[in-house]
Amino acid sequence: GDYRDDAVRARITAQAAPPTMFSFQRTVLAESMSGGTPRTYARIQAGVATRTWISPEASGFMADLLDWPMDIPGNADQFVQLGTKGGSVPGVLTEATYLVAMEGDHAGEIRVGALFLNRLSGSAWLSLQESFVQQGLLVSMLTDDDTVDRVVRALD
Repeated sequence: GDYRDDAVRARITAQAAPPTMFSFQRTVLAESMSGGTPRTYARIQAGVATRTWISPEASGFMADLLDWPMDIPGNADQFVQLGTKGGSVPGVLTEATYLVAMEGDHAGEIRVGALFLNRLSGSAWLSLQESFVQQGLLVSMLTDDDTVDRVVRALD
């Protein structure tokens, strides 16, 4: 929603207690950010990984920007491809990743996933910013079926 919209402005200002700066920013951003979805981001990542996004040249250019995790020691020993794009504003974290693992339940397959976390508390957001545990979870979900099963059970 647009912060200039009366209904959005009412939701932002209708908090019982005066908001902290973090909670205010989180609410404003949640109500006014673009409507990109995990599915849309995953579709883009799939196109980059298969070199079918816009054109092979455009896909290659994007892959060059997104495959920075391959430079992290140990990743080239585990992955043929590993590209990711994260994002963060107060209370929101996003990750969109493509990979081809050398081992695991889906070795040799292009796997794509996106994880969007919204309306996080300040402490949860900061903890994830410092630990990057969400990145590990997404990679684990793309390479290990047991992780997916555990996540699905936890969310039921």
